Amino acid sequence: MKAGTRQRIFWIILTLLVMAVIFYLSSQSGRTSMRLSDSVANALHIEKAGNVKASDRPLLFGLTLRKMAHIFLYFLLGICMTGSMKGLKARVPLSIGACYLYAVLDELHQIYSSRDGRWDDTLIDLIGILLGVALFLAVAALQCYIQGKRAT
Repeated sequence: MKAGTRQRIFWIILTLLVMAVIFYLSSQSGRTSMRLSDSVANALHIEKAGNVKASDRPLLFGLTLRKMAHIFLYFLLGICMTGSMKGLKARVPLSIGACYLYAVLDELHQIYSSRDGRWDDTLIDLIGILLGVALFLAVAALQCYIQGKRAT
């Protein structure tokens, strides 16, 4: 098997794993998701934040943490999807489009799994997607520059 084929399979498997994690987390009830966010916020000792009223801290930081999780997961998906489409001429728009389509479908999935699907979450996901694709392309260009090749 060629090295390029192995790399593509590697990226496809990573893409599917990230998609599975997103699907799993989206399948959780709102209450379970909130508990997970709260436990992470507590583990990070976020309750010691400056001027925010103590009563508002769990809600504010739980919400912020959930939005950051959206960005992070779709950042990973953007990286993996772009890697899995290496060699395709239109890989950037295809990667962004496929990831964003998954984000929209994920929000629709949440509507039918006892949660609220939110349009604004897809825009937050898009931020992560764009950052992930940009990082992948920057690293690939740097790698090509170091090796003295043209970026593909």
